[in-house]
Amino acid sequence: MDNEIKLNGKWLIPDTNEELTGIIYINRRKKQILLKLFSLASQECLIAPIKAFGHVDIIKGQIDTGGHILLYDCTFGGQHNRIGQDTTVTVTVRAAFWNLDVDQKEDLCFQKVRIDFGEIIEWSGLCSFEWEFLGDTEGEGLIWKHEKDVEFKINDNVSLKIAAQMGSMSKWSFEKECTVKQNVYMYLEYQTATLWNDILRDIQILNNLLTLGMNRAVYIDEIHYYHQSHQDERFPELINDMEAVLGDGRNGKTSIRPGGYDYLFDLSNLVETDYECLRNWYNKYDKMRPVVELYEASYNFPGISAEMLFLNLVQALETYHARFVCDDLKQYIRLVDNFLRETYDLAEDAEWTDLAGSYREILIAQDEKRSKAIVLKSRLGYLFLARFQYIFSYLGYKMTKFIDLVVDTRNYYTHYSQAKEDKIFPRDELPYVNGILMGVMQYYILQEIGLPMEQIKEKVGRLISSVMQSYHIMKRA
Repeated sequence: MDNEIKLNGKWLIPDTNEELTGIIYINRRKKQILLKLFSLASQECLIAPIKAFGHVDIIKGQIDTGGHILLYDCTFGGQHNRIGQDTTVTVTVRAAFWNLDVDQKEDLCFQKVRIDFGEIIEWSGLCSFEWEFLGDTEGEGLIWKHEKDVEFKINDNVSLKIAAQMGSMSKWSFEKECTVKQNVYMYLEYQTATLWNDILRDIQILNNLLTLGMNRAVYIDEIHYYHQSHQDERFPELINDMEAVLGDGRNGKTSIRPGGYDYLFDLSNLVETDYECLRNWYNKYDKMRPVVELYEASYNFPGISAEMLFLNLVQALETYHARFVCDDLKQYIRLVDNFLRETYDLAEDAEWTDLAGSYREILIAQDEKRSKAIVLKSRLGYLFLARFQYIFSYLGYKMTKFIDLVVDTRNYYTHYSQAKEDKIFPRDELPYVNGILMGVMQYYILQEIGLPMEQIKEKVGRLISSVMQSYHIMKRA
């Protein structure tokens, strides 16, 4: 399909029962939908009125060339009046549904959607084209191989299916250049018809999972919906699929390129332990979402500055600690003390040894009596040190110095003071600091998902090694 289309038609606004002529502009690649409406002036009314304004849920379109389209979540811009001629207004549209005719947003319910996230074939490992020897008389041939569908029940109402599908193949005998196509689709299937906004949330959960696993931004190529009104008359059990186009702009960037060497995890990692990792993702998603979205800022906003990425990553670590470790100071102190006593085999009333005491100062880096909340320095100390889950030997700084610099740099950028400028990371070191923080964040996210510890250490260790190798090269230059 073309990325950009322009269609003339009649547009009915159910809220005002107003029908207007207009042109719709749809850019599938950029995920932008704009509707330009016109109302002609007359001798009786020199300023042509358009009643609708602000926001309406639904606009129903009848295309001049035939067919209809439903526009959803529509926001009107300001009206432009030409006295004695016409009035125009531009409407921003969040979603368009081809060949759907409903009267209110409550009817935008679907039992199934199919999402094409673009180049996820290698990540999924579900299909490939391979050359094979077909026999002495037939020579070699291109064979399409595919694995069975992945099917996972998310909850009592919705299930996920990931399936490979062979696409078109050019006529081998008559073309100089031959092409073959394949796709991996994700299907969300609902026991009871579900509102479009709720389906969008489920799609975003999948999008975040793919972006996390593939270590790069993933954008939606196409969405197809299944609506009861499209039931096949000959085969009532079948519902024909139709295209839905998003107009949110967020998912409209260049598709990713394949390259699995740097995947954080792939589909096989999520399903190889009886789907436990997928189950963890969905069970913990509401709690993990702000952490993951802060972490993914580097992929979703390619032009993000080193300073902004640094702030996002520090906030992600602080948010993770608050949500998954502890957010009550008294409880946190007990957690640290129990951990240290257990680690150093100390009785409950025993004095801290020098080593245990020094670790305690890192883990509780604040006045225990005067403070009411856990400070950032304590949270970072825990994430870098407690449980000894992260090896710090890659850094050119001592751990305490690194944590101090992270805190001071964060405070400098959020509460500017020129006096603090000599206490922060040099700007040319921020990309490498960000690499370290990303590695720490990866470690804890993967731990929550439930990937094997050997794989977590290998993936994170590879990132940190690469960052520090680049750092030492920069320092020698």
